[in-house]
Amino acid sequence: MSNQKHPAKHKQPPINEEWIAVRDFIQKHTSTALTTLLVILVAGFAVWTLNQRRAQQVLEAEQRLATAQSSSEFEEIVSRFPRSEAAPLAQLSLAKVHFDLGRYQEALEAYEYFKNTWSEHPFTSTATLGRLFALEALGAPEQMEEAEAGFRDFAEKNPDHYLYPQARLGEARLKQHLGYLEEARAIYEDFIANHPDNPWGAEIEERLMDLERKMQRQQSS
Repeated sequence: MSNQKHPAKHKQPPINEEWIAVRDFIQKHTSTALTTLLVILVAGFAVWTLNQRRAQQVLEAEQRLATAQSSSEFEEIVSRFPRSEAAPLAQLSLAKVHFDLGRYQEALEAYEYFKNTWSEHPFTSTATLGRLFALEALGAPEQMEEAEAGFRDFAEKNPDHYLYPQARLGEARLKQHLGYLEEARAIYEDFIANHPDNPWGAEIEERLMDLERKMQRQQSS
């Protein structure tokens, strides 16, 4: 009789009935299950890759915006990252660069591009007034009349807006330039009376005094 011991057989653990059902399904639909799994994995990887790429683009756009100074740099941000949050801010900066350098037609076009592209953006009001300032700076009579009407319309529709003083002051300034001196004075006086603590009050008072001196000179001549 041999004393050699045979290795003990390991008992298989009991299989849960739910796992048996899953195993049978996979065995029966092997190709379908693998195809579905591959589709899910590929789709998931594609979404992850796209999100990573977008995150990198957003970061790059923000970094470029933080250091940009020239019109070409702002134009490149808008061109390369049109759907980023940096794009509309770069467009506004581009318009301001044009305006500050006396390129009023380019500034006008840049503000109009902003309004047409990001009509629902929170800074649309800034673009609206910027466009009016560009029209005023261009100086043609019809452009100045359009700017005066635009300032007036903005002030009437947005009496509580933080840009209201600029709009009201722009309206009065253009009325004065177009020869409507009494109307310009009325705007100045109305603003001072209704906004005594407004930071723009001192400048408006100074403009009012200049206007009154001009009117006195006209009356005495």
